[in-house]
Amino acid sequence: MHELSEGPCEAAVLSVAKMLDLNVERYPTRDAMLTLLRSWLYAADRDTLATRQRTYVDALAIALSALHASPTVVQGIALLRLRATTPVKLHLIRCR
Repeated sequence: MHELSEGPCEAAVLSVAKMLDLNVERYPTRDAMLTLLRSWLYAADRDTLATRQRTYVDALAIALSALHASPTVVQGIALLRLRATTPVKLHLIRCR
């Protein structure tokens, strides 16, 4: 098992992965989960959350990229967890 990479973005990515896990039954398909993530990003933008919680908004964008690159929701969540717990940064998704 990998140790958690240090940094707020990695922690935020893990938090988003957990939130996605909690919503898998309600949004079981990749398209449905992508819609959920887009709605979260839209809400963050509308509420100007990016100015106060940049790492959270970045983590949502990272999750969107991971889900786009994965054939299933479960694989997308696994990719997010791998990203947050692997010392080597994957080129697909990066923290700022």
